[in-house]
Amino acid sequence: MIWVIHVLNGIAIGMLLFLLAAGLSLIYGLMKILNLTHGSFYLVGGYIGLTVMQVTGSFVLALIVAALIVAAIGAVIERGGGADLCGAGLLHILRVLGSPQFPRGVAGHINSVAVEPESRRLGCGEAIIRFLVDAAVTNGVERVELHASQEGEGIYRRIGFRDRGGGPELRLDL
Repeated sequence: MIWVIHVLNGIAIGMLLFLLAAGLSLIYGLMKILNLTHGSFYLVGGYIGLTVMQVTGSFVLALIVAALIVAAIGAVIERGGGADLCGAGLLHILRVLGSPQFPRGVAGHINSVAVEPESRRLGCGEAIIRFLVDAAVTNGVERVELHASQEGEGIYRRIGFRDRGGGPELRLDL
């Protein structure tokens, strides 16, 4: 009979892993940003639910209270608990074998720069790119490359990016 408990535990853990993987896939698929925050909310909800269940002995009450508290925490963070973001970007730092192009063996690639529509033409995109370039310099990157969109090409060129050899590919030697 103990095998039934093990089977049910295995199903429960499998469902938990599916839930977390589905959340990651959905967020990454839609936003192209790997965000692990939902796992943190799940963990907080689990601790709240466990505490409520230990105090009251009611699993249903623990489930309801944990869901409501985690929803409230999420609403506070979404609406006013953090700074308003105007956009985001990603810098990949690549360690490569030294070559004439990269004597120190460090290259960078800027990817997924996005600015909220209401923040466009306010300097947000340029601030993001400058921040990423500064991070590249701090980490010893010799050259930063990116794939420029038509909307962002002017910003990249003002910062100093030049043609890489045709197409929308640009580079900045540091």
